[in-house]
Amino acid sequence: MSLRVDLPYEQWLPTKETLHRFAQIVGKVRLAHSPRRNHWWNVPFHVTGSGITTRPMGSNPVFAIDLDFIEHRAVIATTEGSRRSFPLEGQSVASFHAALVASQARRVRFITSGTPSTSPRRGSRTRSSSMSRRPTR
Repeated sequence: MSLRVDLPYEQWLPTKETLHRFAQIVGKVRLAHSPRRNHWWNVPFHVTGSGITTRPMGSNPVFAIDLDFIEHRAVIATTEGSRRSFPLEGQSVASFHAALVASQARRVRFITSGTPSTSPRRGSRTRSSSMSRRPTR
């Protein structure tokens, strides 16, 4: 008896890529609402019995986002007792983002812009900005 379930990689690849993008969106929320720690220890997901979680983050109220792979749902819960969820199944990345924004608890504002952002932080140097400078003579 094998303890592992065989997953045919080629058939599972679209699901893996979609879940990866869902996790990136939730990870951006985690990044924005947790105090920075060295080596990015503030942003990893933690394994639960049913999927992965951000663990508690933010303040006023404190909240957590879980991706439940048994029930196939995203769950947003606060310390005030508010709990909202929506299905993962059948979601595109854009509809997942929209559902996450729509599922926010009344006092939790964890996504401030209408679209996910991957731009560098203000004041950080990027390769393109440093390459565009003219050499001094």
